[in-house]
Amino acid sequence: DMSRGIGLRMQQYADQIVGILLQQLMNQALPLDLKPAIIECLSDVVLSLGSSCERYLGHVMRIVLQAGAVQVKDADLDTQDTLEELRVAVLEICSATLQSLALEKKQMQFMNYYGAIMNLFSVIAQDVHALKSATILKNTVSLIGDMVQTCPPQSKMQLLGQLKTQVGFGIVRSARQHKNTATPS
Repeated sequence: DMSRGIGLRMQQYADQIVGILLQQLMNQALPLDLKPAIIECLSDVVLSLGSSCERYLGHVMRIVLQAGAVQVKDADLDTQDTLEELRVAVLEICSATLQSLALEKKQMQFMNYYGAIMNLFSVIAQDVHALKSATILKNTVSLIGDMVQTCPPQSKMQLLGQLKTQVGFGIVRSARQHKNTATPS
């Protein structure tokens, strides 16, 4: 909330804030259930910085995509919930980063992380719990849509071809099935 409130003035504090948040994400002693909130804070900072977030792009994307792709064997319900929150936070920061860069037509910098993003999609597609999560599915499909929408015309057909994989189709199919079986609220 604070970063959104001060907007671009966040730049003067961003180096310290981003540094501290990234250090905490890499801290192995920090409980996993605290990491989604840290990624959400990073996402707020990215949004407040707009396209100036490119300064932190390499470090942020590498670390959050690694966090999103973490897998836990035989996870109990609490750990599954934490992994869901973690993946949702990662998908949201990816969308926020892409949208921030697209404001200044810098979205191709985001595509440098396409391989790691496809790995995240693959992890999600192989996780039966993730494929049952409306929030993960919604955010995954949203990120795919953002990638397609912001992709420059000369690269769009290539991107669409790469997204038309078993992973991409599997996620979209699961999202449709989940939407069709969801009860109206």
